[in-house]
Amino acid sequence: MVPDATSAVDGLQVHVLPAVDRAAVTVHAGAMASIDRSWQALMDAAAERGETLRSPSREVYLTAGDVPQEAWRTELVQPLGDDPGVGPAR
Repeated sequence: MVPDATSAVDGLQVHVLPAVDRAAVTVHAGAMASIDRSWQALMDAAAERGETLRSPSREVYLTAGDVPQEAWRTELVQPLGDDPGVGPAR
C-alpha cells in the first residue's frame, strides 16, 4: 500500500485495485525466473476446487530489492469469485 502522502515518482503511475472478498494466495520463494511455476501451481489448485479466476491478480514483494533474488519472497494473490471473471481456472 502506498501512503497518500507519498511524493510523486517520475515514470510511476499509482492505481487503486478493487478490494476482493476471496483469493487464492501463496508465497513464491526465490528468483523471478521461476515465478511462473508458482503462479501455475496456484491456478492449478484453484482449478482443482472449481474456482473462477477474477482480474486483476497481484504480486506483493515482501523482500527488499537489494537482497539477492534467490532470497526473495513474493506473495501471489489471485482473486476468486463468480463475476466479473476471466473464466474457470485451467
